[in-house]
Amino acid sequence: MGDLIKTDYTDSLSGFSSSNGYNFGVEGVYSLTKYIGIGGSFSFSQYGSNGLDSLAIGYMEDFEVEYVTLTQTGKYNFSTFLVGPYFQYPFGKFSIEGKLRAGLLAAKTPKYQVDIEDLTAATFYQNSANSIAFASNFGLGLKYNVTEKLGVKLNADYTISKPTFEVENVNRLNNAGRLIQNYSPSISYLTLNLGVAYNF
Repeated sequence: MGDLIKTDYTDSLSGFSSSNGYNFGVEGVYSLTKYIGIGGSFSFSQYGSNGLDSLAIGYMEDFEVEYVTLTQTGKYNFSTFLVGPYFQYPFGKFSIEGKLRAGLLAAKTPKYQVDIEDLTAATFYQNSANSIAFASNFGLGLKYNVTEKLGVKLNADYTISKPTFEVENVNRLNNAGRLIQNYSPSISYLTLNLGVAYNF
């Protein structure tokens, strides 16, 4: 997950994201030869949070209070639209598959609410932010043809991107502590997918 899984309060790139989530998607390939094709895919991935206690403690120390409540709304969401060449090597009912793709990643961050004890106007918000960025991807897979038309696939895909988020902070009257306004984390994540393949 790159910078997103960091949980260091002092590192402005830390995203406090979990490294575990879920992914689903669809892809289509047009075969140019027995071994090479061109195709595209759409996928959606979502990841929860990790290390929010250290984020709350960091605010507590910087604002010099004894208690901070941190509430997260939403999760990290990633949608990819990718195209590129596909490769396969068939042997019997099995095929080893590879792909090199590029395209766009649409990303969304969670929203955070921070409640500071014993301060006037003590609740502020770091709103959810959206970004669209270039993404690259490569993957390997194994397909088993149950029939001439129908098969099952197991894929591993690795995606890399670096979006830039413009983050809105609401009711932030005191700039003490961690203040994120322009956020450009490196994102890299591995997805494992089990699916069904249909040959037209």
